[in-house]
Parts: sequence; C-alpha cells; structure tokens
Amino acid sequence: MKIIEEFNKTIYHKIEKSLIKNDIKDILNKDGRKNNSPAGCKNKPTIYILYSKKDEVLYIGESGKSLKTRCSGDGSGSHNKKDWWEEVEYVKYLINNEFCKDEKVRKFLEQSLSITLKPKYYGRSKHLKNNVKKN
Repeated sequence: MKIIEEFNKTIYHKIEKSLIKNDIKDILNKDGRKNNSPAGCKNKPTIYILYSKKDEVLYIGESGKSLKTRCSGDGSGSHNKKDWWEEVEYVKYLINNEFCKDEKVRKFLEQSLSITLKPKYYGRSKHLKNNVKKN
C-alpha cells in the first residue's frame, strides 16, 4: 500500500503547480462564452478539487464538460443539489491539458488524487449518499 501512496503523492506534486484556483462563486456567476471569464466556465474537460473555507478537501471530480456545468447545470447530478455544497468555498482545477483530454486518464487522476487528498465526501461512499438532499 505504501508504494501506491507514494506513487499518488508523486502524481499530485507533478500537477500541483498547474492547478488554477477560483472562488466557486466566480465559476458559477460568469458566462463561459466571454473572454474574461474563468477557465472553469469554459466547455473544456477538467479535473477539479472542491475546498471549504478552512482549506479542507471536500470533493474531487472530473468532467468532460465545463466545471460550471458539472457544479450547477447537470440535472440531479449537479453538486449544488447536495447538502455538502454549502461548505464549498473555492476550487482548484486542471483544464484541457494532457491529463484532461482523455476520459480514462481523467478518471485515473481523479482516483489518484482521492487516495492522496482523502476528500471529506468521496464518490458513492455511504457518507456521501447520506448527504444527498431528499425531494
């Protein structure tokens, strides 16, 4: 297990300096068609890490769509429909680089980052399922 943890930490340290940081409100409130909007609003494949005010890693995900769409316009799968969404303050993400373009690579990196950063709300875990809003 130690070799896997070391491998995943190496991956994180390789991409850490390339991560773009934005307040989540800037992502949600800007129009991705405008030149001055954050990259996360653009319709490009992305890998992202959602953080709380206290810099706690809340969730790690990937999308072939824009980060904005994944967070707010993805129907019942939208993150803003989850109870834990209120904790999100900012996001760090990679967009449209060699790690993002291939879906299999995005999913691998999402899992690798999840092993390394241990998000509070992880995938389809019991803890996360219990935090889905009921209609």
